[in-house]
Amino acid sequence: MIPPACWKPLALAIWIVLAVGPAAAELPAYVVADADDGTLIAVRDGDRPWFPASLTKLMTAYLTLEAVEDGRLSLDSQLSVSEAAAGQPERKAYVASGSKLALETALLATVVHSANDTAVVLAEAVAGSEAAFVDRMNDAAARIGMHGTHFTNASGLPDVAARITARDAALLARATLTRFPKHVDMFSRRYAQLGSRRLATSNGLLDSVPGAIGMKTGFTCWSGYNVILAAERAGRTLITVVLGGASSGARNREAASLIDAAFRTRADSIDRPPLALAKPAPPETDTAPPHVLDPGTCDAAIAAAEGGQPVKGRLPGWGVLFGAFPTTKEANARIASTLKLLPPAQRRGRPTIVPSTRRPILLQNALLTGLAQQDVIAICGSLNAQKVFCQGLPPNILNEPLAVWR
Repeated sequence: MIPPACWKPLALAIWIVLAVGPAAAELPAYVVADADDGTLIAVRDGDRPWFPASLTKLMTAYLTLEAVEDGRLSLDSQLSVSEAAAGQPERKAYVASGSKLALETALLATVVHSANDTAVVLAEAVAGSEAAFVDRMNDAAARIGMHGTHFTNASGLPDVAARITARDAALLARATLTRFPKHVDMFSRRYAQLGSRRLATSNGLLDSVPGAIGMKTGFTCWSGYNVILAAERAGRTLITVVLGGASSGARNREAASLIDAAFRTRADSIDRPPLALAKPAPPETDTAPPHVLDPGTCDAAIAAAEGGQPVKGRLPGWGVLFGAFPTTKEANARIASTLKLLPPAQRRGRPTIVPSTRRPILLQNALLTGLAQQDVIAICGSLNAQKVFCQGLPPNILNEPLAVWR
């Protein structure tokens, strides 16, 4: 990967960068915007699709705060923790199935600690189910003008169909800041308190960028290191988004450099285009976003070739089984090759590896989980037509330790 480009002080006035050529796709995408007037200050690959990772949780927070502002819920509302929520993979707050917690606690755990389980708790409280919540996420994205975004879950866990752009992430940040100003301080918290436990933030920019308001970081092997950062200085509030950093340090340096440079420019120094597009930008590519990091760069439990991870505990939603294989690498390879046989609209779910427990030898089951029943019907219909093995697993069979498929 080409190292992130360094901003040079000679370009002090205003710098709207238009990326050209194939090398631009290898660099992190970024946008810098003025949160006050909604103008665009700097951009590189602003409309290129990327995997959103935990930046997704900013939309989860947005819809939760909307429910609070509308009076449908309150910060004191006691939310139930379902088995599906408690069974989410790390990173999580480890809330127990059947327990309750205050909405404010769940919200802070989600935005500060980036907990996947509390993100699903919020989704279920707001919309009744995570699937219904995802529909609301995409409706809200359309209203905000996030034309290059598609959400598939409440947490940002890897999904081949998920998309976001740097421009859209900045639009979401601005919408959150302007619509919910009295709740903005939650994004700059250093920890969330859950009973006797403190759940720390992973956003090091809060302590290194003067005036940082915070917002959200995100990471998966597919997405690389992402951040939405807002900061306020001398009465100005600016937003910078960096997508696809090669490391947390590289991402943080780029974000800090971009926002520092923007604050050194005068707010009225030049006419700037609006951040929002009047009409959707044409897609820059028909292919999926790049997988930013090589599997070897990542924790093997997360990366494992194409992103599937061995998991324990309850698996979410419906699942589809593609087979059982001697190694995790082979199981992941089967998931990757099978996904390529599906039309893009059916490339959904979470690549998941489940070690066998009932066979005389250890095998690794290759699955997609977190699906709806209609997704399973569509996926297995497409694969069966190609004479490719696909077994649909409803939630009770997916999570039955003595099921035949295990």
